Amino acid sequence: MTVGIIVQARTHSSRLPFKVLKEIGEKPLIEYLLERLKRVKNADRLIVATTKKDADNPIERICKIKKVDIFRGSNNNVLRRFYKTAVQFNLNIIVRITADCPLSCPDLIDKMIDKFTKSTDLNYLSNTIQPTYPDGLDIEIFTKSSLEEAHQFAKTEFEREHVTPYMKTSNKMTKSNFFMEKDYSHLRLTVDYHEDFTFLQLLSQKYPQIWKADYYSIIKILKKESHLLLNKRTTMRDEGSLMNKNKKLWNKAKDNIVGTTMLFSKNPNLHCPGKWPAYFKKAKGCEITDIDNRKFLDFSYMGVGTNLLGYGNKIVDKAVRQTINQGNMSTLNCPEEVLLSEKLLSLNPWASQVKFCRSGGEANAIALRLSRISSQRNKVAICGYHGWHDWYLSANLNKKSNLNEHLLKGLGVEGIPPSYGELITTFRYGKKEEFDKAITDPACGTVIMEVARNKKIDKGFLSYIRERTRFYGINLVFDECSSGFRKNLGGLYEDLDFAPDAVMYGKALGNGYAINAVLGSNSFMKGSDTTFISSTFWSERIGPTAALATLDVMEEERSYEAVHRMGNEFRNDLTKICSHLGLKVDFLGIPALSTFLINDLDPLEFKTFIAQEMLKEGYLTTNTIYFSIAHTKEKREEWLGKLSEVLSRLSELVHKKKSLKKFIEGDLCITGFGRLN
Repeated sequence: MTVGIIVQARTHSSRLPFKVLKEIGEKPLIEYLLERLKRVKNADRLIVATTKKDADNPIERICKIKKVDIFRGSNNNVLRRFYKTAVQFNLNIIVRITADCPLSCPDLIDKMIDKFTKSTDLNYLSNTIQPTYPDGLDIEIFTKSSLEEAHQFAKTEFEREHVTPYMKTSNKMTKSNFFMEKDYSHLRLTVDYHEDFTFLQLLSQKYPQIWKADYYSIIKILKKESHLLLNKRTTMRDEGSLMNKNKKLWNKAKDNIVGTTMLFSKNPNLHCPGKWPAYFKKAKGCEITDIDNRKFLDFSYMGVGTNLLGYGNKIVDKAVRQTINQGNMSTLNCPEEVLLSEKLLSLNPWASQVKFCRSGGEANAIALRLSRISSQRNKVAICGYHGWHDWYLSANLNKKSNLNEHLLKGLGVEGIPPSYGELITTFRYGKKEEFDKAITDPACGTVIMEVARNKKIDKGFLSYIRERTRFYGINLVFDECSSGFRKNLGGLYEDLDFAPDAVMYGKALGNGYAINAVLGSNSFMKGSDTTFISSTFWSERIGPTAALATLDVMEEERSYEAVHRMGNEFRNDLTKICSHLGLKVDFLGIPALSTFLINDLDPLEFKTFIAQEMLKEGYLTTNTIYFSIAHTKEKREEWLGKLSEVLSRLSELVHKKKSLKKFIEGDLCITGFGRLN
C-alpha cells in the first residue's frame, strides 16, 4: 500500500494572491511546508499538485530544489488534478494537505495515517468534519478508490474545485472524524488573508522554533498569542470552500478597488448583506444570471435606471455590434454624433446645440461651466442629486447636512478645497422661501435642479422658479439624467409650459451604453468656444450609436408611456394589497421610478426583509423599482403575487407586534451615504 501526501498549491488566490510564495526569513511558505512534510514517517511519497499556468512555474522550481515530486494539471478542476496525480504516482492512500496550511504537523499526520491504515473499511478520515484542531492543521486521508469514485460521479463545480465534498456527503463511503481531547477549533493558523500572513510573521519572529514544533507546542503558542490576529472576519473555518464565487470576488474587490464598486448604488450590502448577488455573468430582458449561475428576475434597479428597454435589447445591441465590426475609435470623428445631435435637437426645439459626454457627473460639470460663462456669475443654487464632482459636494463644506435631503445623506468632502463652499447653496423642492434666499445673492448665475425626485412634479413651484430666474438673469438647468424618457420622449419638463436654458439627459438614453448629453439654448451654449471642454472617450462611437437605436425603439414602442403606466398600475395595485393587509404604504418618486415604504416600519428593516424574502423567490427586489418594457404584464403579475405573499407575512408580524429585525437572516442593509430613495 503506497501512502502519498499530495499538497494542493497554486499561486492564484482570490483572497491572497501568491501566498504560497510569500517569504518569512527569506524562505517561501511552501518551502517551510515541504520541509515539515518530509518528516512524516508513515508516508511513502510527497507530491505537490499545481496547475499548468505559467504563474505556478516558481512552485515547480522550488520542488526541484527541494527534491519533491510535482504534478501539473487543471486549474479549476482540482479533483481531476488529484486523481491524475494519484494515478501517475500509483498511490493507494492519499493524504490531502493544502498549501495555505504551512505549519501542517508531521506527528499529527502520522497518527492519522496509522489510524486509517489499521482500519479495514474506512474510506475517508479527516479532522475537519467536526473540527477540534486549530484551523490550519487540517488533514484529510482517503483511498484511491474513493478518489476515483468522486472523480467519476462528482458533478458540481463546487465538488470538483474542493476535491472532497463528494466523499464527505456520499452515503456509500465510510467516514470518520479524528478528534482532539479538547476543542481548539477556534484557533486559527491558516493563511488566507494578509492579516493571517502578518500573524504568522509575528509568531515566527517571537517563536522561531515554531517551524520545527509538534502540534501540541503549536497549540500552546496559539492559545497564548491568538490575540495578535486582529482580523476577526477571517475566523470562519474553511471560509474559502464555504463561499460562493460572488463572495470570493467581493472580498477581493474590497482589497483591490477603492470603494469596492465603481458605482455606490451597486454595493450589495445596500440591499441584503451576504445574500444579494454582487456580480453578473449574463443579463437579458429583465433576467440576470449571476456568476454562481443563479437566475433572478430584476424588479429593482434595472442597471440603476439605464436599461429602460430591458437588458440586451436586440435592436440596440445589433447596432452596437455593427459599429464594433466597423471600428469604435479612430483618428477621425464618428458621424453618429452628428446624427444624434440632430435627433435630440429636433426633440428639444428650443435648444440650439448639444455636447456629449459619458456620465451624468460629467454632464453636470459641463453644464455648470457653460452656465458660468453665459451668466458671468460663479455662484450656483442646487436642488436634487447631481453627482460626485467637487462643485456639487462643496455644498457640504459650510454645513455637512446641506445635501442631506437631495438623495444621499452624509456625503463627505475630504479633498475638496474649502473655498469651493462659498460658491454653492441649496434649496429644497417646493420651498419658495429657500429658493428666493438662494438666488438673491447677486453672484448667483445658475440654478441646477431635478424636475422631480422624491415628490410629485410641482408645476406651480417650477413655474415660479422659471419666472424668478428670468427676472434675475439666472440660467435654469434641468438635470434629467435619471428622469428623462420615463414619461415623455425627452424630459419631464415637457409637461410644463416653458423650457429651461439647458437640460441634461443620460442613463436611459443609451439603454446601458455610456452616453449623456447637455442641450442648451443659443445664449447658454455660445461660450463653449471660449473654454476647454474635451475628453478622448467622448469621441468613441458606441455611445452615440446606442443612443440613436434606443431613441428609435422608444419611438416605436412608446416605452416612455409604457413605464409611466406600469408605475401607476403598480402603485394602485400595491395600495389595494396593503389596504387589505392593514398596512399603509407611501410612495416616493415619479411612477416609473417608484419607491415604496410602509408606515411605522423601520425603513432599513423593511428594505432588508423585502430583499431577503424576494431573493428566495428568485427576484431582485428592494423597495425601489425602475420599470422597463422588459417587465411584461405576465412577469409583473407573477412578481406582484410573490411580493403580496411577502407583505402578507410581514403584516402578520406587524399585527402581532413582533420585531421584524428578528426575522432578518443576517445583517441589516447598510445606509452608507444614507439614501432618501
